[in-house]
Amino acid sequence: GIMTILMVKRLESSFYAFKMSLHRFKIATERMIQMFEKGKIYIAPDLKVNDLMDKDWTDEDIEDKINELSEENPRNRIFAPEDFEEGFLEGLKRDLDLIDELHREWSQVEEDPKMAEFINLLNFDLFNEEKNPTGKLVIFTESKETSDYLKRSLDAAGFPKIMEVNSKNRKRIFTTIQENFDANYAGAHHDNYNIIITTDVLAEGVNLHRSNVIVNYDTPWNATRLMQRIGRVNRIGSLAGTIFNYNFYPSRQGDSLIRLYNKALVKLQSFHSAFGEDAQIFTEEELVEQFKLYETGIKDDEDKRLHYLRFIREFKENHRNEFKRIQKLPVKARTGREANKHSKAESSLVFLKSPYKMEFYEVNAKGKAQTLTFLEAAEKFEAKSTEPAASVPDFHFTQVQTALHDFERNFLALDGETVSTSEKSDALSAQGKKFLRDLKSFTKKKELKEAFTALHNLVDKGTYTQLPNELRKIRLNAQKKKITHAQAQNQVLALARKYEAGKESEAESSALDIELNIDPDIVIAESFTL
Repeated sequence: GIMTILMVKRLESSFYAFKMSLHRFKIATERMIQMFEKGKIYIAPDLKVNDLMDKDWTDEDIEDKINELSEENPRNRIFAPEDFEEGFLEGLKRDLDLIDELHREWSQVEEDPKMAEFINLLNFDLFNEEKNPTGKLVIFTESKETSDYLKRSLDAAGFPKIMEVNSKNRKRIFTTIQENFDANYAGAHHDNYNIIITTDVLAEGVNLHRSNVIVNYDTPWNATRLMQRIGRVNRIGSLAGTIFNYNFYPSRQGDSLIRLYNKALVKLQSFHSAFGEDAQIFTEEELVEQFKLYETGIKDDEDKRLHYLRFIREFKENHRNEFKRIQKLPVKARTGREANKHSKAESSLVFLKSPYKMEFYEVNAKGKAQTLTFLEAAEKFEAKSTEPAASVPDFHFTQVQTALHDFERNFLALDGETVSTSEKSDALSAQGKKFLRDLKSFTKKKELKEAFTALHNLVDKGTYTQLPNELRKIRLNAQKKKITHAQAQNQVLALARKYEAGKESEAESSALDIELNIDPDIVIAESFTL
């Protein structure tokens, strides 16, 4: 049942986490039997009874607390043995016999092949200078107990400068984390710690990109965490050009029970397909066209995204000719439709896609463009095959142009709001030049390198006082993940073109005269009429 799944999951995290869970399971079962013998069984979903017993609370204190909670939630109650089905106590005693035997057997297990393999990786692979130029490493685990176990094991194996982070100490040592692992930290950078072991308290909200190597010591229930974890080191300002992501997969025996591997793969694949994610995060099997997106029986993973993806997959399988016909439709496909409960009259839906991003828009009768999420757009685009097409209204083309303009404006993000700053101009210029050097290191295209160098020279000369501030805006948006690396690169190229007037030679002119490839294709557009 559920307890078996949870215990297998703990085993897949680490032997130590499993042993600790088995020990707690043994104590909890023993205490339940003792409560039966005393004639009072505490059932309190809102109260961790075993934790209170560990803290030496008396029976009277626990009963008082349960009675207090029962006023708000009657599920917190003190039961008598006769309230349970006949044979329940005997079942508990049989369970305890099995648990005792497992506990005895596991207490004799001292070897840990997973940890041994990890130590081997640490010694011979993870700190290879070509792969890991900064000598820093990020280790993620779901379990606080596995985190503690990793810290003790690595200490014992002689690895120095290890930091362990969890929910209890995260706030207290946050600055230390930044000093040692955040390449964009404004203060002094330290090397007091080179290995960080953390639970998912650091999966969001902090940069760890002085490291370019991640180890997932176990596979999380929520596969989104895998994307969030790798996002900690996949950031502008990283000192290495390549990210290495190591995953310990569930064992074949354990995965046959909990199917964690397939659940993670299905969920990640849905993100790739729905949102255009193209990085393989968990496994090389993450191929959009070659993996079955939905499997009957995995109810937890059948969210709205998978509902649409499943429909597309089944449509492809059952209507191959029609699927091929739709697949070959040219871009700029457009049609008129009658207004419905999802889309009002005199509005248009537009799907735009460039090499660097895709966007769904809804433009209303007043000419205001609003971006839509994938799910919002799918709901509005959805139509029965029997729905007749309407003629394309005159306002269609104006509204499509509105969406195109909004796409370009948001992509470049250079007009409108400016970033005010109290930073000294010298510091601002230094940050701008470092940002340009970082961008230059990320590309192998000669013309882009030349453009970044030319812009770097303009910052150095100080001809344009607003230029460092505009670079700062792009840099901050990139750090906050408001824009992608490709968008940041193209926004800086747009700046290069904007400041063409400052060129002093034909050589510099050719370096800055780069064609910005931001023009999107109109994939499909629809307008709604009465």
